[in-house]
Amino acid sequence: MKSIWKPVGRVVLAAALMILTACDAADGPMTPVDQTGSPQMASGIQLVPVRQGRSLEPAGTLLRRVSALVGAVLKTDDVRLAIKPLSMSYSATITIEPMNDGSVSFRFGPGGLRFNPAARLTISADKANLDGIDPGDLKIAGASDSADDWQIIEESIYDPLTNSVTGPVSHFSRYALCVDR
Repeated sequence: MKSIWKPVGRVVLAAALMILTACDAADGPMTPVDQTGSPQMASGIQLVPVRQGRSLEPAGTLLRRVSALVGAVLKTDDVRLAIKPLSMSYSATITIEPMNDGSVSFRFGPGGLRFNPAARLTISADKANLDGIDPGDLKIAGASDSADDWQIIEESIYDPLTNSVTGPVSHFSRYALCVDR
C-alpha cells in the first residue's frame, strides 16, 4: 500500500514556502531623511516633526522574540504594538527602532512580516511638535523601504486621553505620525 503522507508533506512544504516568499521585505515602509527637524512632505502628507529639544531615544529600540501562536504586546516609551495570537504565519524576532530623522517615525522589523488579522499600532504624540497642527487631525502613515510612497492609514484615530494615534497595520515597514495637507 502506497503512503499518502509523502504527497501531503510535499503540499504542506510548498504552501509554507509560498507563505514565506510572500513576506518579502520589498513591501515594507520608509521615511525620507531630514536632519533639520522640519516637517517632511510626501504626496500631500506632512510627517509630524519631533519637538525642539526632544528626541526619540535609541533606548526606545526594542528587540523581542514573538511566538506566532501566542502573539504579544510590545511597548517602548513612544510606541505600543499589539499582535493577536495566530496573526503571524511564523514566530519572529520583532524590532521597533526610532528613525531619529527629525520626524516621529519608526522602523519595524523584520521587513515585510504580515499580520492577519492586523496588529494594532499606537504612536505617542508626546514628543511631537504640534505647532499649527490640530491633534485631532493626526494619523499614522506608512511607506516602503524602497520609496518615498507614504500612505495614510485612514482607520488610524487620535485619542486625546492618551495623546496618541492608533491604527491597524497588516505588515511591517516604516510608520510615522502625519497629517494630510
